Amino acid sequence: MIRIVAWLTFAAVVTAQQPGTWSWRRSMLSPPTYQPMLTYDPVRARGVLFGGRQSPTASPTETWEWDGRDWRELICTGGTPPERHWSAMAWDPSSRRCLVFGGMRGTAVPPVIGDTWLWDGAAWMPGTSTTSPAPRCRHSLGTDPVRQRVVLFGGTDGLTWFTDTWEWDGSQWMQMQPLTHSALNTAEAPFSWNPATQRLALFGLTGSAPVEEWNGVDWAPRSGAGGLTPSGFNPADLGTVCAVPDPSGAGVRLYYQDYLVPTATHQILWNGSQFSALSSSTPMPTSTTTGFLDAARNELVMAPLGRTTWVQDLATTAWSANSPPGGGAPALGRIAGLPWIDATIGTSSSAPVELWLRTEHAFQSLGPTPTPAGVMLVHPGTQAVYAFDVQTRRLWQYTWPGWSLTNTVVPGTGAVWLLGLDPQDHQMWCWMQPGGIYKWSGGSFSYVTNQPAWNAGLAFVAYDTDRHVLAIATTVLWEWDGVSWTTKALPVSGSSLVGMTHVPGRGLLFLERSRVLEWDGTNVVISNTNHPLPQATGGLYSVSYDPARNRLRASAASLASHTFEDIWDLYFDELTVTPEEPHLGNTVQFHVESAPHANQPWVLAFAMNTYPAIPLAGLHPEPLRVLPLSADYLFSASLSNGITGFLDTQGRAQVSWPLPPLPALVGLRLFACALSITPSLTAGLVSNPVEIYIAP
Repeated sequence: MIRIVAWLTFAAVVTAQQPGTWSWRRSMLSPPTYQPMLTYDPVRARGVLFGGRQSPTASPTETWEWDGRDWRELICTGGTPPERHWSAMAWDPSSRRCLVFGGMRGTAVPPVIGDTWLWDGAAWMPGTSTTSPAPRCRHSLGTDPVRQRVVLFGGTDGLTWFTDTWEWDGSQWMQMQPLTHSALNTAEAPFSWNPATQRLALFGLTGSAPVEEWNGVDWAPRSGAGGLTPSGFNPADLGTVCAVPDPSGAGVRLYYQDYLVPTATHQILWNGSQFSALSSSTPMPTSTTTGFLDAARNELVMAPLGRTTWVQDLATTAWSANSPPGGGAPALGRIAGLPWIDATIGTSSSAPVELWLRTEHAFQSLGPTPTPAGVMLVHPGTQAVYAFDVQTRRLWQYTWPGWSLTNTVVPGTGAVWLLGLDPQDHQMWCWMQPGGIYKWSGGSFSYVTNQPAWNAGLAFVAYDTDRHVLAIATTVLWEWDGVSWTTKALPVSGSSLVGMTHVPGRGLLFLERSRVLEWDGTNVVISNTNHPLPQATGGLYSVSYDPARNRLRASAASLASHTFEDIWDLYFDELTVTPEEPHLGNTVQFHVESAPHANQPWVLAFAMNTYPAIPLAGLHPEPLRVLPLSADYLFSASLSNGITGFLDTQGRAQVSWPLPPLPALVGLRLFACALSITPSLTAGLVSNPVEIYIAP
């Protein structure tokens, strides 16, 4: 690996970068969807997920990949397939791509579609064929790895149930002419390769023969005596079924739950002639979905459900929940950074109100708040989280591992809002609504001034530590300098404002859906963003500055019927990479942008992972700043032998990195970060991390 880094030093070309823009990056842990298309790419050892539904009328067009540890949303070059659900996806061994066919398009007319799309790990491309199955949804797709075919069976156009069989050879669809048509109910019937019989097995939901196998020419029903139907396997009662090849070659593993008894789950094995029960060392999750066999890691991975991904280790048979454990990640209301532990904390936006800890790789529930109000205060001085009881006006304090009632009485009669830490006296500015402006030492509140009067409506409040003023944005901008209130024209339309916060060294930041405005008290700098904030049904709940990683974090609600957690990040020192999954011989482009560090030297550091992050001394009063890479051997080697250069007069640079045709690089996953470290080991430029996976 050190030889690779040394090679990068001489091969990379550093040039000035063209003017760019900030980008909002969604920072979710798993896809916000249900009923997605899902399959496994054995060449790249990745699970691939596309589409699905976010609500009864909304379907995303997002592409996600599972790397054995995390889900990651991909930025697709050249566009994506149209939205769809009730579709199907399978691995195409001939073209070495993932194939999607057909599906339902929400409220579109006509609702069913019959297009073919192929995913190569970097881009979607439409499949072209002189013949094609009729548009349909709820059909089944299976992969025959021996004959190098994708097989399609059944489905419906909403009026007719199809019984036709088609095969895809890598470039063309061909309708097959079996002598025996399958008689199975075809509503999303699970379709899996059976290594024991070397045939595809289709599992029906009704009928006397719940299994039929496809041999490439004809369908063969598997019925009769001999214990075909095991105890607990009632085809009429089947809920969602997941079917995958058994990695030992013994047959097909099926995972399902009953419609009639939702808490009843079953794990069984079909060996080609009969069923037998499987067991697991830990209970199987009660809400099963579709899934795939991760052959590289010998794991069964279920599609995310409720933002939780369940994984079974097939060697130990134990089930585990990829973050978060139990109930899924919440839609967050108030959020705030905990820089001393490099995390974000938030309260769920719906009852029951819980406290959640969000690290870079997991959600963790800290339990319910002691009061239904759930209003959260974070005090860097005491390194504790506080909630207050509206009825008794008493503060509760959370320090690991639980809540305790304090003797502090909260003034006023309404809500309490945390505004910011005053670096001069290390007390927290607070806004009592109504009641005025207070300071809070962590033990008691002291009155400062009345709040200014404004017409009823939304107000955003922040404390500017650079100018030492308290700012309230309504239809105008109110500022308190410690002596009196003054008003200024708001540098953004009040109706379009969705958030306001303060960033040390940059002043106040006003957030609209598609842009960010920096305000230093006199001048405004407008930064257009590549990715606007989401148009969430519930609006923007909270915006917070995360000093540990020098970024804005925005928490938003999404789609009232299915409120998934959304956290959006905007990094002030930004690093982007294209393509994210280069092939050998490709040229990788790194783009760096950091206006405050114009003309300064920088280095492109690499590591094999992003955690645990490396702590750094901060430039501001916050107790922690981190470099988002692990301190492994690759990181050390890249600092001494890596890519270096100078930012231009606008704080931008570009690196061109041609990948050599070295087979040893295939499958390598690296993380990179642009940085500059001062002699005192304080953080200068520290960008977001980017991931590079070298594809075959």
